[in-house]
Amino acid sequence: MDATTSKRPARLTTAIVILWLQAAANGFVGIILLVSAQSALEHRQDVGLDLAAGLISVLAVPVLIVGAVGLAKGRVWVRVPVVVIELLIILNGLGSLVLTMNAGGAPAGIVGLVLAGLVLQGCFAKESDDWLQPREEPDEEPRTEPRDAAREP
Repeated sequence: MDATTSKRPARLTTAIVILWLQAAANGFVGIILLVSAQSALEHRQDVGLDLAAGLISVLAVPVLIVGAVGLAKGRVWVRVPVVVIELLIILNGLGSLVLTMNAGGAPAGIVGLVLAGLVLQGCFAKESDDWLQPREEPDEEPRTEPRDAAREP
């Protein structure tokens, strides 16, 4: 099966939707954190954490969008940046969970962990893997001889 002739698996569609939601949430939160950092800077307060988190959130948005679009188009290579971003989200979620639990607060980061897990599961499910298999582009002629034979005079 390939992405041009078969229906996209439901798990992969779920992963794509979650990637779009993550992109929107990261963009929104990133802008809020950057505005907060600017306000703190104007009042001569520490801006380190807000600025760093805001920049990371905003910089993650294009990667999440490329992941969502690439997966929707059936591009297998896009799983690499998606995995990197989702692993960072998992690390962030685990850190938030540990920090809030140690401080006696409500567990934070669980939603991010679950969503990242669903994205990874959707990207690597058997049916998604089959659907995302690399294929020849429609404009290319099928190769009839080995690559090495084509180079020899």
